[in-house]
Amino acid sequence: MPIAAVGRAQSPGLDRAFQAAVAQYNAGKFVEAASELEKLVRDVPESFEVNELLGLVYAGESQDALANPHLEKAVRLRPGSAAARTNLAANLVRLGKLEGAQAQLKKAVVLEPRSFDANHNLGELYVRIGILPDAIPFLQQAQQISPSSYDNGYDLSLAYLLTGRPAQARQIVQSLLRGKNTAELHNLLGQIEEKDGKFVAAVNEFEIAAHQDPSEGNLFDWASELLLHRTLELAIEIFR
Repeated sequence: MPIAAVGRAQSPGLDRAFQAAVAQYNAGKFVEAASELEKLVRDVPESFEVNELLGLVYAGESQDALANPHLEKAVRLRPGSAAARTNLAANLVRLGKLEGAQAQLKKAVVLEPRSFDANHNLGELYVRIGILPDAIPFLQQAQQISPSSYDNGYDLSLAYLLTGRPAQARQIVQSLLRGKNTAELHNLLGQIEEKDGKFVAAVNEFEIAAHQDPSEGNLFDWASELLLHRTLELAIEIFR
């Protein structure tokens, strides 16, 4: 992302400073990167690359209010960049500006229909605001692009479960478990089996989740399932 690309080829010093900031950002040295970029943005205020990276650096420091104007400017400078719109949308979500994030992600998906990030983030946003039927097509598209994505697979399985499609939810969770055997996946599979009327399988999955991660939530789900099916002594012991 050289500054020369936006018309500053006559100043190799600025380009070196920018490349140093890129290296610092990639190394997680956000304070140092911000220091370089804050100087650069005064010299090249209309640089897409500088504004975009400065926004990402501020976001990396959890300074989302500072990040927002730079990410917005990057989108104005390069409206055809799906990545820039996706980055801005993520920032808007953290700021609680969900309508703005939704608008940016819709445009990003139109610009790059095969973008995993745009599809996943838009689907996840719909899950967050409780519009599950709208979430599913975007999560499905992201799943096709990256079938091994844990987060997207979990979100899609949950959306299937909550919209009454346990068979599809089960298929994805079982696939994810082959790559990553986690308590939260077993807990979700327990919910799926319970929804599908397979109570013995549900108890087994809740038990596995509770043994892998004996958190209050996992123990409560296991005991509650046992209580529903009148396995009272064990349920009471787990509640204790």
